Amino acid sequence: MNLTAFLILSDDCNLNCFYCFNNKSQNTNSKKLTISDYSTLFENLKNNGFSTIILTGGEPLIYPEIYEIIKLSKKINFETLLLTNAQIIDNNICENLKNSGLDGITISLSNLIELNDTLENKIDFYEQKINIIEKYFDFVTSTFLITSKNFKYIHRIYKKFSNDTNRSVIFQPLYLQENSDNFDKYSLSKISDDDWKEIKQQLSDWMIKHNTYSYIQLFHDLIKGIKPTNMMTCFMGTSAVIIDYYGDVYPCFHRKDLYAGNILKHNFKDLIINTLYKSDSLVSAPCISTKCVSLFLSYV
Repeated sequence: MNLTAFLILSDDCNLNCFYCFNNKSQNTNSKKLTISDYSTLFENLKNNGFSTIILTGGEPLIYPEIYEIIKLSKKINFETLLLTNAQIIDNNICENLKNSGLDGITISLSNLIELNDTLENKIDFYEQKINIIEKYFDFVTSTFLITSKNFKYIHRIYKKFSNDTNRSVIFQPLYLQENSDNFDKYSLSKISDDDWKEIKQQLSDWMIKHNTYSYIQLFHDLIKGIKPTNMMTCFMGTSAVIIDYYGDVYPCFHRKDLYAGNILKHNFKDLIINTLYKSDSLVSAPCISTKCVSLFLSYV
């Protein structure tokens, strides 16, 4: 089985997005993982069937020892990927990432959640960043968060940041809690039927190319508060685990209530078994929402 470990290297970030569900640890332990701890962790992950490491945060590129982490990961032959907001991407950083052994980058188009006078400049900004990444990496994936303020730009973003060779885009709805200050302004939950038809039209080329019709229907249903009635499964906890910068282990980013243990305190095999046990409540995806809908991109 191809198991994946998401490593939250830090909750520090160079942006302050109002919609971010920042992965702040609930652990009061002041000891964060050291390079030595990561070296041991990677050995344990490899010995227990893991093959992919995904580095996230916060913003992982401002983590001081990011290159050393990548080198340790590649030394044990993991596929190593990075999730970033791309704000500080430049040639020097990309060259160091590549030389450290990084396999791929996914960027979040964080600043494109609204149509305004600066949107064109922001699109050009991301185009420049992707052009830099393409000099060093074979493929770049971008994530676009759809809101009630930017859905008219979906097709343009698709054409700009996706092609048949080295670019792809993931579309997902912006998640906001209903009691948040910006819910009414940005949420898709109250858009009109005509607006929803335009969203589907804007997404039509993407749906045809990637066969994502069922995903978009799921996307729509969750926005409208309709829970899926057919059988669905969630792979978090069974095929993927989350490990934060204190070494706390969870089956899912959004289920801190399913804490499985700590890599500095508990036997690693016991941790994996406990994670699988805890994730039993996730398998049928009872807690699925727009917060995690992109995990079901290949949903049928």
